[in-house]
Amino acid sequence: MKSVKISIKKFTVMILFLLTASIGFADQNMPIGKVVALRGKIFAEDTDLIQRELSINAPVFLNDTIKTQQGRVQLMFNDNTLMTLGNNTEIKLTKYSWKPEDKDSAMETRIEEGSFRIMGGAITRIAPDNFKTHTPSGTIGIRGSMYAGMVKGTNLSVVFQGGRGIYIKNDMGLVAISEPGFGTQVKSPGQAPEPPRKMTQEELRVFETVLAATPENIPSDPTSKTAASGSPESSSKSSGTQPADSSTETSALSSDSTPDGAPLDLFSTNEISDITETTLASTQATLNTTLAPIGAEQEMLAILLDLGYTGPLTQSSFVPSTGIWVYSGKMKNMITSEPLQNMKFIVNWDNGRIIGLEEIAAGPAKIDTGFGFGNISASGTISGLRILGSDGADGSGIIRAMTGNETFGHFYGADQSGLGLAMEGYDINLQNQADQLFWKDISAAIVSSKAVNTNLGTESWKGFFTGIAEDMASPNVNRRIFSNNSAGDFALTINKDAGTLAGSLSGEDFLNAANKIIGLTIGGGDSDSVYITDKIMGASLSGTSVINISGIGGVKSHGNFMVTSDTDALSTYTTWGYWEAAYSEPVTGKNYHIHVPGSLWIAGNPTLSPAITGLIGTSFTGTYTGKAEGVMFDNTSQMTRMTNGTTNLVIDFSSGAAVPVSGNISFTEVNLFVTSSTPVSSTSGFSATISGTVSSDVNGTFYGPGAEAAAGNFSAKMSDGKQYHGIFAGNR
Repeated sequence: MKSVKISIKKFTVMILFLLTASIGFADQNMPIGKVVALRGKIFAEDTDLIQRELSINAPVFLNDTIKTQQGRVQLMFNDNTLMTLGNNTEIKLTKYSWKPEDKDSAMETRIEEGSFRIMGGAITRIAPDNFKTHTPSGTIGIRGSMYAGMVKGTNLSVVFQGGRGIYIKNDMGLVAISEPGFGTQVKSPGQAPEPPRKMTQEELRVFETVLAATPENIPSDPTSKTAASGSPESSSKSSGTQPADSSTETSALSSDSTPDGAPLDLFSTNEISDITETTLASTQATLNTTLAPIGAEQEMLAILLDLGYTGPLTQSSFVPSTGIWVYSGKMKNMITSEPLQNMKFIVNWDNGRIIGLEEIAAGPAKIDTGFGFGNISASGTISGLRILGSDGADGSGIIRAMTGNETFGHFYGADQSGLGLAMEGYDINLQNQADQLFWKDISAAIVSSKAVNTNLGTESWKGFFTGIAEDMASPNVNRRIFSNNSAGDFALTINKDAGTLAGSLSGEDFLNAANKIIGLTIGGGDSDSVYITDKIMGASLSGTSVINISGIGGVKSHGNFMVTSDTDALSTYTTWGYWEAAYSEPVTGKNYHIHVPGSLWIAGNPTLSPAITGLIGTSFTGTYTGKAEGVMFDNTSQMTRMTNGTTNLVIDFSSGAAVPVSGNISFTEVNLFVTSSTPVSSTSGFSATISGTVSSDVNGTFYGPGAEAAAGNFSAKMSDGKQYHGIFAGNR
């Protein structure tokens, strides 16, 4: 009775299949493909272990196990993937989902024994990373290609037949193949795949014999209605393709020379050319056919291939001399099973510097504080990497900072289109820095964009900051709100040719001027800082006598850095970002942490005094509009990042202006009205207050050759106990 129900279900679904040109994401009750040719008795076994004999046009389903015994079969799947199975073959259709142009489409199979040939369809073109064949000894990945394989016990043999390339990997190694007629062997899961080599005529003959015997009952015209029924006909017509080998197999039907029919020459030049140009519609890639890496590099190369890398898997032997390149990729935690993390790397080939940034989240709440920077040699080695950043609280209330270095780093390909990086280090408890957790990551990335580098020379920048310091044991009590009143108190010397920055930072507590930061050191050489572009840079912070709070103290050994934001600039002539520092407060001995999102900085190349003097002399008035970033404390002292910040200031440069500065700095959470009675200064910029506050402070200066931008910081304490602190900028 059970078998009758199954038969009715399969019949009903088959009718739906015949009426549908393309089905979407498959479930176990929807067909994912059908039989287009067969010879002998072929069976499909479902998850209930119920077997059914297959015939021409019979559908196959997700989780079916196809068993050929003494027969042979050719299956076409809904995305036009074509699979040929030799005799005594057993393969399970473990994963299948497909929608046109959906990059979440996927196909995975598991073959336990036998011979097979696979020609990738639409999935291998739109989601090649998601197409895999698993065997007892390794996994085969395909990139819009065609290959054949045999599994006997734990021994896997594979030959590449045409297209963009394949790779074979297991826990012991990885190889990639792109030259037709080359193959590899994996003797067991405990042995790495052998280096690819050109297959001998005898080896090719074995593949031909087990796979090329002509199935029976194949329609004489593969493009006929009979041949296409139940298959994704519209997909076949739109791509101009036909099931591979259909014409050859059809002509071989007339041969009675052997019981199995005439062998099919899978490796002929014409056929491979047809596969590449017509079916695969892609350029032949040149992947390395000799490298069999192990360990961290093997993992990197696997990620590179999954990212869609098609260049050779050889390490670059030289690098470009100029340009700014962006690489997008993934990072894998080698200790835990966490999902892969998005990463971005930016390279300045002119100064040989690289920076890597974690991409934690999208949207307005995005804050990227984990980063690393290093040097690039003329031969493509990445070295001298320094990793900095904040790992936040781990759920236990412990705040940790990141530190680390590279153990391996290199670019790949003659065109440096890929990179791989292995890193290790510690997440350090900022309160008790002897408490350290070891981590080990690898990253790989491929080029996503290139630009001409126009950032050369050395410049002296100035700017403003806010720094929210919290007692790590009691974050909402006795905060320190550090900021500077003068742009000269936050100064940077940027050497764009060397790729470094150096400077210092000083300020005082908005709530209690007795609490100060004096001369915090920013960056220095290439081990302490990195400059890529005017919008991408970072540095460590240091100092042994920098925190003056009724005494002299210094920052702790770890957790001290500044880095640019990975989001939009607030104005054209300025750069902004985040900074953090950890210190023990003198006298009280409390552990304080200056941290994101409340610790912000903004800087740029300031307008020279003569240009501002000229504007003052002409009684010029400018309107500056742009963006703002900041945080608020509610009346329970909880800190949150504000959203949708905008700047709109009118600045009257004339020496006799009654209201030199007016306008607002606005967020979704609050609209702060800015006003001033202090004239604009050619040396110190401008200052203002915020209306309706218990106390407030707005400080700014001008940027660009002719004061084309204005930027600064702000702080405000309201009568209801709420506070607002941040940075602003606008273009004129």
